[in-house]
Amino acid sequence: MNDFFQSALSSFQNVIQAVSGVAPGMNINHSLVQQLEVLRREFASYRVDVALRLDRIERRVNGAEDTLQRAGLGPDQVFFPSTPLHRNEDVSIIYGLRDQHSQLRTLDADCTPSRPAPSKRQTPDRATVPGGYTQLHHFTTPRELALRKDGNVMFLPFVLEKIASVSQRKGRSDRRTCNCGRPTFDLQCFREHHFDWCLIHQRPVVRDQHCSGGKHGNDCQPIAWEKPQNWDAIVKSSYVSGLLGTIKVPDLHRVLFPAGEFPEKYRGGSFMG
Repeated sequence: MNDFFQSALSSFQNVIQAVSGVAPGMNINHSLVQQLEVLRREFASYRVDVALRLDRIERRVNGAEDTLQRAGLGPDQVFFPSTPLHRNEDVSIIYGLRDQHSQLRTLDADCTPSRPAPSKRQTPDRATVPGGYTQLHHFTTPRELALRKDGNVMFLPFVLEKIASVSQRKGRSDRRTCNCGRPTFDLQCFREHHFDWCLIHQRPVVRDQHCSGGKHGNDCQPIAWEKPQNWDAIVKSSYVSGLLGTIKVPDLHRVLFPAGEFPEKYRGGSFMG
């Protein structure tokens, strides 16, 4: 976050310097336009960062509720440690993508106020990732990931889960997303590019519009479906990074690996992994 504000401050200073070099009555020079464009991109990436932080908070709340139910604890028994984070527990733990070495505080069944439970959600090391997969990237912040060339692909498992979650809250007779006749937020519509998904606003992007109804706005981050060759590894990496699997979508494996597109994943109608 500090890096973003430092960068934004530098961009503002560059804009001021560019403006100060323009005499009254003269057109704004090309340098100013460039500086404004840099500033626009940085604010757009910042909005992606904030959107993912909020989603991460929602996921952690859902996870905490599940843990409380398993532990048989009520809301009045929840313990919030008053001690500050340890040095290796920096603020990145509230990101959708956290540092792989930082611990995540969780409430365990044998947790007491004097002895908080150790984290059981640390990112596995490269040798112990399920299925033998290793992380495709060392994730740091959502902002950095969003700026990668493969950012669209890496966010796809997260987006598919989000669309499925929203779809389950809609009636099957609701058909407002597009004009094809399928129910609202149908995943097949997303895969057929009837709509994309705005990562910032968590809303559908229909055709060439942004999620508010006009042309692509500067504050939208559309994610479009594509089927990469290493899709299996990308899904595994999303689970490891904490971006996937905590918002209670039933049959999530069928959302990520539909039988029509991944027949090799099924045997006798059962998902084989």
